[in-house]
Amino acid sequence: MNMSNHKIYIDGHVHLHDPGDITTCLNSALRSFQQQQVSHGGSFQGVLMFADIYPTTHFQQLQAWVKSAKHFASSGETSWHLKETGESGSLQAIDQDGNELILIQGQQFVSKENIELLCFGCKQIQNRQPIESMLSQGIEENGLLILPWGVGKWLGSRGEKINHLVEQFSSSQILLGDNGGRPSLWQLVPQFRKAQQKGIKILRGTDPLSLTGEYQRIGSFGCQIKGNLERNKPFASLLGYLKSSEIELLPFGSLLSPYTFLKNQISIRF
Repeated sequence: MNMSNHKIYIDGHVHLHDPGDITTCLNSALRSFQQQQVSHGGSFQGVLMFADIYPTTHFQQLQAWVKSAKHFASSGETSWHLKETGESGSLQAIDQDGNELILIQGQQFVSKENIELLCFGCKQIQNRQPIESMLSQGIEENGLLILPWGVGKWLGSRGEKINHLVEQFSSSQILLGDNGGRPSLWQLVPQFRKAQQKGIKILRGTDPLSLTGEYQRIGSFGCQIKGNLERNKPFASLLGYLKSSEIELLPFGSLLSPYTFLKNQISIRF
């Protein structure tokens, strides 16, 4: 394998709204990552960063299924099984053709100020606490902390708060998260520009909604890194890449069309 052309494809914001949907998620992600491989060549590792929306613990259900060696199949086409790695916060998914994906365990919290926070590798963070306290706790645990963009969630006072956090914390402490659900007409996000000026990375993810067809987007909007994850400790390896000032996150994927964005917003509300 030519490691100089080996890439890591990351969907940095995935929700599993029902553990029974895991096969659909994995099939969609693999298909999207393989499309990237066709475009860029070389070999790759695919990573899905699952953020359970507090207080759900769907990833723990996947971990429980590992113990029973359960296999998953979809329409008689693809069969997957899950394996433990050498760390508690990740799993390996392997299909019948030997394709592999890395699944990372995380949680999505909401702060006292109603700001969303994605946390990976953290056990002590509490929901609905002041955002600075939540970030400080995650930094103390050496976790991966991502402030994800959301529709209308970075405007007004919350937008000013995000600006303050970008100024307050360093590139080795926090990341910002872009969202594949953002409409293509919404090009300007001032907080992203401020973060880039400071060297804070922006990790992209699909953030699928709990709507029919949304799982099909998984893996289609993310970032790629040149490198190779340690198979026994993929999250620890990924954490090193994402916190390194020497590593560049190269974006891939497109934002939603205005029509699809509007349709989703209407559907999720009614």
